Amino acid sequence: MKLTMNNRTVIILRGVPGNGKTTLAKFFELIADMSELTFMLCCADEWFEDEQGNYNFKQEELHKAHSWCKNQFKSALDGLIDLVVVANTNVRSDDVKIYRNLAIEAQYRVFVLTVENWHEGIDVHNVPNEVKEKMKKSLLASIRL
Repeated sequence: MKLTMNNRTVIILRGVPGNGKTTLAKFFELIADMSELTFMLCCADEWFEDEQGNYNFKQEELHKAHSWCKNQFKSALDGLIDLVVVANTNVRSDDVKIYRNLAIEAQYRVFVLTVENWHEGIDVHNVPNEVKEKMKKSLLASIRL
């Protein structure tokens, strides 16, 4: 099936830090490029990157980062971007619903993918293990099968 403007798609990635959401999003970007589709990655992590691409997380700016990400997402939908990928942790159902509802309202197809760490990836976010464990529990509690 060839993707066209008639089947614009949003992919919402979920998973704890270090599970590979951004890496997977970059594969989707390659697919979009090869298919000549417009693409946008919406990721709150980008808020914390400096001009050299270094990640400098600041807890006190997390709310701003997610507001910025949501605005980027809305702009992508308004701009009729063919493939929009959200690569945030999205561990709570409410996190997913925000993006899902906006996408459905804009008449996009929506897929939610949970990314699991089967590769023992390195967490560039330096999130403490106890925080990741809490996030895993929230994620597992909110997955719809």
